[in-house]
Amino acid sequence: PPPPPPPPPPPPPPRLPPPPPPPQSYRQINLPIAPVANTTKVIIPTTSSTAEFRQQWEPVVTETSKHPDYATLFPFPTKLPQFRAYGSWCATHPPLVVLSCATLLVWDDDNDKSTDGEGRTKRRKTKPEVCRLTVLNGLNPREVLLDTLVKPKRSVADYRTADTGITSDDLRDVVFYLEHAHTFLKSLCSAETVIVGHGVYEDLFTALGLAHYCCADTSLLFRVKGCHGEKMVVPLLSDIVKQCSVATGALTEDTGRVDCVGKARATLDCCWFYMAKRGRVPEIISSDPDAGYKVLCSEVPVGMEGDALKEVFFEQTFILPLASSAITGKKCYLDFTSEDHLKLAFEGIEGEVKKDSAGRKLKIFKCGDGKSFRVVLTREI
Repeated sequence: PPPPPPPPPPPPPPRLPPPPPPPQSYRQINLPIAPVANTTKVIIPTTSSTAEFRQQWEPVVTETSKHPDYATLFPFPTKLPQFRAYGSWCATHPPLVVLSCATLLVWDDDNDKSTDGEGRTKRRKTKPEVCRLTVLNGLNPREVLLDTLVKPKRSVADYRTADTGITSDDLRDVVFYLEHAHTFLKSLCSAETVIVGHGVYEDLFTALGLAHYCCADTSLLFRVKGCHGEKMVVPLLSDIVKQCSVATGALTEDTGRVDCVGKARATLDCCWFYMAKRGRVPEIISSDPDAGYKVLCSEVPVGMEGDALKEVFFEQTFILPLASSAITGKKCYLDFTSEDHLKLAFEGIEGEVKKDSAGRKLKIFKCGDGKSFRVVLTREI
């Protein structure tokens, strides 16, 4: 018999549609991008003043916004009231004002018997609120536009008399409240008014509850010497005045309390000093004890507590840290009593000195059990 016919050839594979050509650029990719609202901005005076004024103050406002912490401090909540746009209504108003506030602490809730679901008394929270408001004409600092006590409507937790010099008796008959402060400032300032202050972000947001983005802040223009760590350290106004030999008035009254008018004038004088030096000002040596002498310990081994960290540090360097902060995210700070104490401790760590991505000096601290962690200097010594 004849041989069987060969099997038919397999059918060809189905032809798939060709893949779409890749986009020529990432710019051509069509994605449903959701823009992120960012309220951090800077407003430069453009129409509210003369060309000479803008030439003087625009660099100072710009330099304030260039501080690494500006984006953290100035994204005011969008619900905060802001000043109106510049217009004929404020054409004769000063384009530069100086702001100074004194604050006390009020209870965040006025319920003295606030309890949780199990009947236990909650820990009550406090927040700062303005108790004295001072506003000067920046073009003529002898002119005090406003200097008044401000009475809070919430119950006062702490008058902070040692700092403010204000007592309950001072505020007993006061009828000027926060809404009056808002009325005055909104009738005076536009969005392009340059507001000068020392820690002006605290005065605007924390004390007054206002948003403004055209600021010259001496706490951000001047830097503390050697402090470039994770925690923001701002110079004291008194340190700037003393170390830059700024000729200004007294910062305190005869009673010992803060002189808000004198503080405002000193802040303006420091701004003029900064402009005269074109920003090339010396770093300020802080006299603030809170600035401290610290090292940052990172990549701390799991299970090691603050006290154990101090003991391990002492065993190798023979220097006992003053205190240790809580370990969070494998990081903590060790405090020392002085710059010499800190220097001896860092030099006592075995190994070579390296630098991290921020240019800070660091050493690798090797524990006896084979574990290690990084010790970073947060200030130059």
